Amino acid sequence: YCQNDKKLIKPNRIPKFTISSIYSNAKKVEKKLKKELTFLCINITEECNLRCEYCIFSGKYTKSRRHNSNNQIEWNYIEKGVNLFLEHSTDSNIRKIGFYGGEPLLYFDIIRKTINYVRSKCDNAIFTITTNATLLKDKILSFFVENNVEITISLDGPQNIHDKNRIFPNGVGSFNTVIKNIESIKRLHHDFFENNIKFSATLSPGKYKIKDLIDFFTYDMFPTLKRADLPLSLNYINYEENKYLSEVKYLDWTKKTENEIFKLYKKIHIKGINKTSEIPAVLRAIHREMMYINLRSNIAFDEFKFFWPNGACIPGMRSIFLNSKGIFLPCEKLNSETEFCIGDVSTGFDIKKISQLIADYSREIAPLCSNCWAFRFCGECWTTAVKNGQISKDFRSQYCSYIKSYWARRLFLYTEIIEKNPKAFSYQGSIDYPEFMSHMINE
Repeated sequence: YCQNDKKLIKPNRIPKFTISSIYSNAKKVEKKLKKELTFLCINITEECNLRCEYCIFSGKYTKSRRHNSNNQIEWNYIEKGVNLFLEHSTDSNIRKIGFYGGEPLLYFDIIRKTINYVRSKCDNAIFTITTNATLLKDKILSFFVENNVEITISLDGPQNIHDKNRIFPNGVGSFNTVIKNIESIKRLHHDFFENNIKFSATLSPGKYKIKDLIDFFTYDMFPTLKRADLPLSLNYINYEENKYLSEVKYLDWTKKTENEIFKLYKKIHIKGINKTSEIPAVLRAIHREMMYINLRSNIAFDEFKFFWPNGACIPGMRSIFLNSKGIFLPCEKLNSETEFCIGDVSTGFDIKKISQLIADYSREIAPLCSNCWAFRFCGECWTTAVKNGQISKDFRSQYCSYIKSYWARRLFLYTEIIEKNPKAFSYQGSIDYPEFMSHMINE
């Protein structure tokens, strides 16, 4: 019926990808990189004091480096990188600097030196760090509190789940150490804990149910999880070729786990709730996607001024990754210094190279996205379009069916809920265009 009703359904095809309706790609990149940078991520070290089984740097991934103590960044690279970032971010409302590893707290002295140096240059920088929290002792914590550092802690759940994978080199689990440090933050710096701490949990196969995670990540135990910015993320293990996943039926397990999450989320919303905090923290991981659907924009495609794939950041625009050799890369996942070097601390940014990467991505990936129904939902980025250092349409197409299935399941869940309870999401208010979606449309 819909196919025959020309007024109701009409064919759609995105003519081309570009990053501006006003400027050429090169001019837009140059304008953005000149004064509008927002995030610098510094790779402090490739060394780690844990040996997590599923980690992409564990040595089990065929195409990724291992943890090592060979590549600690030198101070002169940090100093030059920070100076360049501050010089090129003067028009940005947000200037964020993050610390990455390995485990960055192994080299806390250089983190402290960096923060103090930035503070001497500007007073509006925001600092972030992702850590396993085993080294988050009082001295380090006090400095982070003083400088309002945003901390993301890797914590997979209760001890039997966490210690299965997140272990020290001697095989001992890290749960007791991490929880002790978390409790210390809550006791000594309660307000900081509520406002500055986030958690990241990686879902791995095991003899447990999602309810075990729900019972662990409670608002009483972790009051920071009440925040509106969804401070608990649930992450799947990287699907790249590796020995860890070959030992378990991971895809089957993730589908089963996701079905559990869907069932509980649906039950709560069909019954009806009055506020987001009534949703268990673990289930709020999917709540963001339901908000995306429920609060979606009604802008028609022919009203758009230009199109760019949702998940693919423009190299250098959203973030810059500074590696231990003083080389700038688009992010920590695109670590080929040959194909994805977009500049360095001595010569600055390579506008020509960035523009060429954008052109290559547009040429190769546009045919897959131009008439795809999931275009507005898809969050796939460069990492699923690059194979052996080259942008590959064939490689990306392997992910397309999964992404379509991923969003189809969520659309199905949403319609199931709305059919049973049309007012299920009315507690979200009358927001027409939430901030977390606006970057998809606005130039």
